[in-house]
Amino acid sequence: MAPSGPRSIKRGCQRVLYWIPVLFIALIVAWSYYAFVLQLCIESIEDTGEKVVYLLAYHVIFIMFVWAYWQTIFTKPLNPLKEFQLSHSDKELLEREDRGESQ
Repeated sequence: MAPSGPRSIKRGCQRVLYWIPVLFIALIVAWSYYAFVLQLCIESIEDTGEKVVYLLAYHVIFIMFVWAYWQTIFTKPLNPLKEFQLSHSDKELLEREDRGESQ
């Protein structure tokens, strides 16, 4: 039996809220696909060669976008490696600096 209570309800709400922007972007991408491929390329353009060029270019860019978006959604966020972090002494020097330009 699944645990119930405020924690499980909160977790469920967080999951739903997490996916709202993802679904919004997916709907925009689906609409753009429909508008460009079906309405513009297939129905409006009469020259077959021009259709093929437009569709190939669009699909290459579309696949790259979908792959990058997929990676962005499903990659866990990480902290920067230690080699890219400031040392303790450098942090102190930065915090002591009065002018923002020097920082």
